[in-house]
Amino acid sequence: MAIIDIIAIIPSFIGVRAELKILRIIRLLRILKIGRNEKFKQSIFHFNYALRSKSQELQISTFYTLLLLLLSSTFMYLAESSIQPELLGSIPRCLWWSITTVSAVGYGDTIPVRAIGKTIASITSLIGIASIAIPTGILASGFSESIGAKEKDKNKND
Repeated sequence: MAIIDIIAIIPSFIGVRAELKILRIIRLLRILKIGRNEKFKQSIFHFNYALRSKSQELQISTFYTLLLLLLSSTFMYLAESSIQPELLGSIPRCLWWSITTVSAVGYGDTIPVRAIGKTIASITSLIGIASIAIPTGILASGFSESIGAKEKDKNKND
């Protein structure tokens, strides 16, 4: 199977535009075979357990993030709409700015000019880090609980 992988990949490295679609399809089928792997199934089980057991906490975190987006876009609209009406002239435009700031993407296409706008952007960015870190911690806790429960059951059965 490794030979099929090499034959399917090599032409793209050397610049040959050979049409080896059948080999690429075989590679894709090998990737799909991962779903039958026992460790993969265990990982999916732990992930689903974490989502189910921590769904209320994740919903609160989602609400917190949505509230942050709404408030930061509204404040940015109030602070910058008169100076940059083409970029921040409406709350939906400011919502785009807020999403890129909270997610730490920050395209740089829209930046605040006034000091109050920069302050709002700084606070939004810092709180945005927390809005991503909190669900990460919640899911990590759910994974830990799932693995602990699985080991407890395993030890109980032994």
